[in-house]
Parts: sequence; structure tokens; C-alpha cells
Amino acid sequence: MTLFEQTCRVAVDDGRFRMAWVGRSNRETLKVDVVAFAGVVEDYLEKINIDLADEVRSAGPTGMAVKTGVHVLAPDIEKDASMGPWKDDARRMGIRSSGAFPIALNGTVWGALTLYSDQVGYFESDVLRLLDELALDLSFALEFSEREKAIHSLEHSFFRRRSLKASVPWPAGSPTTSTTCWPSSSVRSPCWKRCPPTQSASKNPSTGSAWRATAAPPWCGRC
Repeated sequence: MTLFEQTCRVAVDDGRFRMAWVGRSNRETLKVDVVAFAGVVEDYLEKINIDLADEVRSAGPTGMAVKTGVHVLAPDIEKDASMGPWKDDARRMGIRSSGAFPIALNGTVWGALTLYSDQVGYFESDVLRLLDELALDLSFALEFSEREKAIHSLEHSFFRRRSLKASVPWPAGSPTTSTTCWPSSSVRSPCWKRCPPTQSASKNPSTGSAWRATAAPPWCGRC
């Protein structure tokens, strides 16, 4: 069970809400997709069709919460004109009030948690405060989850690249040790003693000892 599924289940079982669902804003379709739900759902969510590009079908609490980034309430659905497209189904299912609470990701609205009660005016100050805090917790959890996924993806990519690099065979005559060599033909490295000669020897100006090569081997690039 996902975090959002658990949240909806707890809201219904412990919070005594009639229904709860989490929707995600779809930037391609401009609709709010259902990702988790619990409670007396029936066919309500199948028909909900919250269209952010449509003035009427985005005027309810969920659509407005996603658009504005603040919680939006319908304290009495029967008398709320913005609930027009969903009023008949709400009446049939015994839903009297609803509230939607935005869930954010990286500073933008990701979606919303929408809750329904069988009581008119259920979303009073104490309830609102708790639900606002719940939405913030969900936002934090979502951001943490996405960050962990990103880190895991980077780690996988990093180790995959290392694995591929390790599988590439060295050219013939290359050293088999991890000794570093010259980064370029114009710079001599202290590892000259362990690098095989490629040209004529020369003198180390600081010690007078012989360089093993005057130029970096063509395969040298490990420095």
C-alpha cells in the first residue's frame, strides 16, 4: 500500500470521512488523475473528470486547490454552485461537504488530497488546521521520495558507467597496474619510474636521474 493509499484509508477509517482521494495534476492532459482513494467511492471518481482547462469542471474544490495552491472548501455542496457537475452524485452518495488540500513538489502544486463528509459545515477551523498540516506532511514525504529516487537513479547510472569503463580492454602494451602516468606529452609525472619507455631517455633536471620516457605513452590518460 502506498503512502497516498494509506492516507486515504486512515482518513476514512479514523477521520470518519465519507470518501478520500488523492489526485495528481497531469500537465499533458490538463486533468487531475486519481492515484489513490478510499471510502464510499462507487462510480464517483470514474465520472469526476476534473478538467483544468475547463472553467466549469475545474471550479470545484479539487480543481481550484490545484490551480491556486491553497485549500478550497465546499461547506454545503447542495447550495454550492461550483459543485454543479458533481452535485447529483454527491446527493445520491450522502456527501454534504468537501474540501481539497494542495500537495506540493519542489515549490509547485503536484496535486491535491480531497475529502468528503456527510455533514454540512464539517470543515471548521480545528479540522482545517489538521488537514493543512497533513497536506504539508504529504508534500514533504513526496519530495523526499522523489529525491531518493533521483539519488538512486544517479547511483545506478554512476556504477553502470564504472562497470562499462572497467569492461573496456586496455590496448596492447598498456600497464596492468593502477599507476598514473603523464596527463599529456608536455607534463612529466613522478610516476615516470613505473612507466614503460616510449622514446629515448632524458635527464630529470632536479635529480639528474634518467627519465624513463620523454613523452607520455599514447594510452596514458589515467592521471
